[in-house]
Amino acid sequence: MQMRRHGRSDLSVPQFRALVFVDRSPGASLSMLAEFLGLSLPATSRLVDGLVGKKFVTRRIPEGNRRLVALALSANGRRTVRVAWQAAEDRLARIMASLPARERAAIQHALRILCEKVQSLPAETDSSQLPQSSLNPRRRP
Repeated sequence: MQMRRHGRSDLSVPQFRALVFVDRSPGASLSMLAEFLGLSLPATSRLVDGLVGKKFVTRRIPEGNRRLVALALSANGRRTVRVAWQAAEDRLARIMASLPARERAAIQHALRILCEKVQSLPAETDSSQLPQSSLNPRRRP
């Protein structure tokens, strides 16, 4: 995986996805993360245990709800997400810069169309409501 090329060999793709989710949803519960990842609660708990052990994630039990465990990124977790995103952005920028202007323009046009389509979807639309062919770009209808 690309992540491994950027010095993050200690993270699996699901662990990195979990970090990004927690970064965007501070205080998220274990069940919210499990739903996002498509994993069972026990599998997600094991994944989070590993992230806590690596000092990427912290757990907190909010006052008044001892059954809830709120997840947050540690400073190390935030730094890891930022470094990985920057590496990915840099790589994409290099790839885009290597393309002829006509191809770059075609990609930018396609991305504008995609963004408009995504923004026009109702907020509650999730991937299970989209046609399967749209979820796998390699699969041809």
